[in-house]
Order: sequence, then structure tokens, then C-alpha cells
Amino acid sequence: MLPLRKTYEIIAYAYEAGLHCPDCSVKRFPRLLESAHTWIEDHEGNAITPYTLGDAQEDDYCDDCRKPLDC
Repeated sequence: MLPLRKTYEIIAYAYEAGLHCPDCSVKRFPRLLESAHTWIEDHEGNAITPYTLGDAQEDDYCDDCRKPLDC
């Protein structure tokens, strides 16, 4: 039996015009998981936003490591 998952579960972060898995995102922005209230921007000045399981498409993948996002 598969475990139940929540649609608000974060499976990636959107920044620099792409989707990036949590592992790659934390490598790039170590402060990302410190606090939900920490404002972090990419090099273009855009806020890094979470991408949830509810937003996911079947063919989503990480733009860094190229692994499929956990759908």
C-alpha cells in the first residue's frame, strides 16, 4: 500500500526560469530551509517559490540534476 501524500507537499522550487528538486535547491541556496519567512531571491531578483505535489505534471524534472520530480 502506498503512503498517502499531501497536495501541499513541496517537491521542488521554482527559480531562474526552471524547476529544481529540493536537494539541488538547498545546494544552491543553503538558507532555503531555515525559515518559511526568509525572503530569498535568485540572481534575477525573483523570489524562490515552492512547487507542490498539487502543481506537478507527469513530465516535470529538475533543471539541474535532470531527475524526474517526485510525483
